[in-house]
Amino acid sequence: MSDRFNNETIDEDRLMILVDAALDQSISQSEITELASMLAGNPKAQDLYLSEIETDFLLGELSRHSSQLGNPGNPKKSGDRLFPTVESGSGQSSPFAFKGALGNPFLLCFGSLVLLGLAWLSIASFGNLNYRSDVIAHAKVKSDNAKWFIEETGEAMTSGLCSGDVLRVVEGRLIIKYVNGVSVNLDGPVACELVSPMEVRMLLGSLTAEVPDGCEGFSVEAPRATVVDLGTKFRVNVDPQGGTDVVVYKGEVDVDYRAKPQPTQRLRMGEAVRLDAYGAVSRIESIRNDEFIDPQATPRGVLIEGVRDSYDRDSSLSYYEIVQNGMREDALAFVDREGHEWNGLDKSGMPAYLVGGDYVRTFNNDKADDSIELKLNIAAPCKLYILFDNRLPVASWLKDGFKDTGDDIGLDNGPFFSSGQWHNKGPSGIGPGQSIDDVFSIWVKTIDAPGVVTLGATEAPISEPNMYGIVAVPSE
Repeated sequence: MSDRFNNETIDEDRLMILVDAALDQSISQSEITELASMLAGNPKAQDLYLSEIETDFLLGELSRHSSQLGNPGNPKKSGDRLFPTVESGSGQSSPFAFKGALGNPFLLCFGSLVLLGLAWLSIASFGNLNYRSDVIAHAKVKSDNAKWFIEETGEAMTSGLCSGDVLRVVEGRLIIKYVNGVSVNLDGPVACELVSPMEVRMLLGSLTAEVPDGCEGFSVEAPRATVVDLGTKFRVNVDPQGGTDVVVYKGEVDVDYRAKPQPTQRLRMGEAVRLDAYGAVSRIESIRNDEFIDPQATPRGVLIEGVRDSYDRDSSLSYYEIVQNGMREDALAFVDREGHEWNGLDKSGMPAYLVGGDYVRTFNNDKADDSIELKLNIAAPCKLYILFDNRLPVASWLKDGFKDTGDDIGLDNGPFFSSGQWHNKGPSGIGPGQSIDDVFSIWVKTIDAPGVVTLGATEAPISEPNMYGIVAVPSE
């Protein structure tokens, strides 16, 4: 049976077959497309469709599934499909839903709108259903200035991200939470493709991934290498020429280089590599971590622009980490120690002038080397502080070039291996005055202009103390 309405012929028998398929959960993607085409711009077909759906819901469908309807603007739980949209007569989007966390396409629930007194709704165009299955992640903005979208759709879909989506962050910070627990921070400008729950392809910009236990094998594909996680926190940065930086903050990763026969290389905590546009590998001497910068605060310039040492560390690929605005209670002290933390000696906390300063995570293994020199590239006038282990005689370069403030700070030692066994295997204390193991004196020098400042060795007569810490704060 067919009918002509507004110069459009509809096959009512075929329409009822498609509606029935939607109701009994057997409708296919091609049939969804066909149904959309039949409803587009045809009020007669739309009226028949609404009538059939209303009847079904009146028989009890609504009460059984009402808990799954949700708000299309809110995030759905993992496994749910996204809400496709249609254009109403007023030009506003109205929700259609495919219900069911198992991922099967269910009833297009217009019946709920009818039962809520919205049976008068006139659909001008069914439009593109924008059918999106396989939700793998959810996006959450980390700064008010975050601007992002999905290529092709052009939408910032807060309800979920799917396999194959190419995500662009124009500016600001965005967090991607995968359904398997992997967390990815994106700092714009960024372009990346979400390949699967276990793989992302970086096209441009910086990505920091935190991978929980059970998700080992999560990988980041970059132009010059693929980085495979072994349970860790790491960063991948891709520049406009395709050069790739890989930095490991915690745990280990395998770097599978595109340039063969270069073997796969394992990087550990405190190590980093740079691959240039031609795939050549080199050490990254120092990195800047701006994780603790408040994006809403008035920005200030970089104080420590880089750190170099007198070693040829190419064999280990170790780096110094400059943490901007990062000095605070429980700040990690060293790049080669997972749990050593700076803390105030008592509940009053560390000296207030240190809090919020830029600091350098040095290598604690350098504490007994009497030949090392560190060169700091100072970018702006500042007060430079050295935190020096009180168990040691004061080094000559420190006594000659810095002044003792008379204040002290504590170090809460995390697990470390010494004399053939592990020490401090228990958890670190949290907050000031908790689990303080070593005490450091605080020395200061005023730096009036940008330039290079050279620091010497600890001049330690024993191997048990710690390497010194470095903190810079803006000059008043």
